[in-house]
Amino acid sequence: MTNSNTYFYKELNINGSYQTPRTESLRSYDIQNSDLSFIIPFFNNYTFLGNFKNNHSSIAISNLTTVLIDDLLKRYHLEDKRLDFYVLVCAIQKEYINLYETPFDNRDRMNIDFQNLHKDVAMLLKIIRSYLLDTNNIQAVSIKTDSNTTFKNMFFIRDIMDALIFKYGLTLENFEVKKQLILDNYHPLKFSLLDEYFKYETILGLYDFIIREKHSNAKIRNRDLRFVGSILHLSQISINAKSHEIILTDLKNLVSTSDINNLNNYLKRPDRYTF
Repeated sequence: MTNSNTYFYKELNINGSYQTPRTESLRSYDIQNSDLSFIIPFFNNYTFLGNFKNNHSSIAISNLTTVLIDDLLKRYHLEDKRLDFYVLVCAIQKEYINLYETPFDNRDRMNIDFQNLHKDVAMLLKIIRSYLLDTNNIQAVSIKTDSNTTFKNMFFIRDIMDALIFKYGLTLENFEVKKQLILDNYHPLKFSLLDEYFKYETILGLYDFIIREKHSNAKIRNRDLRFVGSILHLSQISINAKSHEIILTDLKNLVSTSDINNLNNYLKRPDRYTF
């Protein structure tokens, strides 16, 4: 079954671009009865999963990929979710490719300003807190138009600061709580790394799923990371951002020792994607 609602599985080539493999190597599956509810609780942002199901009624995925997924699920006693994992692999792939192939334009002033909102508002709140502690802490306010204008009048500065305090509803007593609520309205992500951030969230979601029955403070095990890495590579997403080579041969060689180390780094350094 293939139609306009079919998602065609892509393969990553050595040059870092995605292409659809030969039709004869693909197998089609109706996915309307698939169910991704088992994985949704483990993803911070799971809307891409619902969007995929809403936009596609079938998938065309390579035979080798399904064979390796079947082998992986058998090893982790998840055989009853074969079709669900076929869909999951395709959904992860589609969302990643969308972000990977439409990189952030850092030449656009509006894009840059939108990205920097969180950082700039955080700086403003720091200044407001300083003023709340002592109204004499703000010595001047500068505004740049076609020229620089600096206001040093104490009463005018207080009018400006009091207006900002009123806008945000801030006091010394509620400052920390209000600060977090305000900053939650602005995204701290580095937009140039959205594809890598999605990869990180996917790694985290898959890892939380595979350790779901273990203690929350359980030691990170290579076996669990191997499951995560296998799903990424079966989705044709390279674990190493500097390497575009994914070789699907057998399950044993699908994830290398270097991949395991990289997965560890993803889990331990989530702050690399934010300001």
